[in-house]
Amino acid sequence: MATKSGLLATINGFITAVITQAKVRSAYSSVVDELYPSVFTDSQLSETYTTKSGSNLGYSITMHKSGNQVFIQGRITNLTSLSIGAQNIFSWKDTAFKPKSGVNDFTFKAISGTAEINLFINNNVLSLTSSMPPSGVYTFEYQLFIAQD
Repeated sequence: MATKSGLLATINGFITAVITQAKVRSAYSSVVDELYPSVFTDSQLSETYTTKSGSNLGYSITMHKSGNQVFIQGRITNLTSLSIGAQNIFSWKDTAFKPKSGVNDFTFKAISGTAEINLFINNNVLSLTSSMPPSGVYTFEYQLFIAQD
């Protein structure tokens, strides 16, 4: 997982030195890793790429990043027996996954059977923007956003 500038620095670092087959392979390896990236997971328990913001909310997300395109999907859980109102769920910790400012402010729905909740994502947070019933578990399918370059 790299940024555009990081990937260019890696390639330039290898080709400005004495060029060998090993250095060319290493430079192209970075490109291949970007085209075929790993899948990253996070939750309120691990907080590897995000930092939990909301109270009484749990989350589990999966992210797939290729270049500056990030696909995110996940599950939001009300950990209480009470309704929860609008609040932030998490803030972005890892800038490699952080949405690009001003490009990715969007809302989408998470579902549980026929029930829906509203979510909002931007370069700061993922937020719950509606109320969530007691003990509710809602999932959302892959959403695409553009990350920082």
